[in-house]
Amino acid sequence: MLERQVAVVTGAGRGIGRAIALRLAAAGVDVVINYYVNQAAAEKTLAEVTMHGVRGHLVQADMKDPIQIRRLFDEVKARFGDWISWSATRLPASSAPPASLPRSTGTG
Repeated sequence: MLERQVAVVTGAGRGIGRAIALRLAAAGVDVVINYYVNQAAAEKTLAEVTMHGVRGHLVQADMKDPIQIRRLFDEVKARFGDWISWSATRLPASSAPPASLPRSTGTG
């Protein structure tokens, strides 16, 4: 059911975000790994994600900065197309994904 979906996972380099990214990859979901500072940890997560046979992609962005959030979504759209699933933790309401980007209904 989740195969060929795309998920953006914020903070995916470590902790809960990493666990979510790996679980989604195991379910067949392509994973965009967002990180802010720790690129080495994000690269390790990316390597593990792709071992599940799915596509993975790294995007560095500060999720407190609306301009960087927009860049993240622009990059995701360019790489994977229009259908994405938003997965994030502890984002302020003002940091919601841009309304112009469609969302899939399967994993919202």
